[in-house]
Amino acid sequence: MLISIFKKTAIVLIVITITFSYCYSQPANKAKERIAMMKKMKLLEILNLDEQAAEKFLIKYTAYEKKVDEQRMAVDAAADDLAEAVKKDVSKDEIANLTEKLINSQVKLNDAFLEKLRAFKTVLEPKEYAKFLVFESKFMKELQKILLNMMKNRGRGPGGRGPGMNDDE
Repeated sequence: MLISIFKKTAIVLIVITITFSYCYSQPANKAKERIAMMKKMKLLEILNLDEQAAEKFLIKYTAYEKKVDEQRMAVDAAADDLAEAVKKDVSKDEIANLTEKLINSQVKLNDAFLEKLRAFKTVLEPKEYAKFLVFESKFMKELQKILLNMMKNRGRGPGGRGPGMNDDE
């Protein structure tokens, strides 16, 4: 029992170490992939699934995430179209059509997200499913906190006043 816990902990630590080293060695345009990978790892850590269940879960989760991302891109495109139309001062009818297109895209995004959430109800045990729902609800807020802390601490040298600043200056 103790050995099993030790093995799981060691595996999680190794994966986290590899992921963080990978994340920080990639260019900035890979941020989306790094965040997606971090999200999956954190989710697996929280759910504490065995290896076989984790593999099945990840395959299904990745497929649903792809659907949600596609809908998110459709929302972004519709918002861009509407913004461009507003700048060009197009007709009221065109604005109304593009507004409706954006709203419909938002509805499809919400539907894709809810479909993803509901799909795992039959796959996970009730307690695991509850953890999954809480994680999905709070992930973006936690990510924002992490990113804000990283931005606050970026470039701070000794004394927190910037690079190379000494307290006696």
